[in-house]
Amino acid sequence: NANANANVNGSALDVVDLPGYGFALADRAKVAAWNAAMDRYLAARRGPKRIYVLIDARHGIKQIDRTFFAGLLGAASAGGG
Repeated sequence: NANANANVNGSALDVVDLPGYGFALADRAKVAAWNAAMDRYLAARRGPKRIYVLIDARHGIKQIDRTFFAGLLGAASAGGG
């Protein structure tokens, strides 16, 4: 898990790597725990202005990506972003 914070032109910029999203060389229980932590992190954030998702062009958009996007849209429409 790699998290970084930066200060860009006087405004805070948080760069967060979400471990276990998509593909991970870990057992299912570990990935499930990472996904739960990711969900808690995103739910606690106050409306991120941008979220970038890297898609592996060799595989295209997968169901896990669609589920993630739907969750983000649901949070935004509920006032979370």
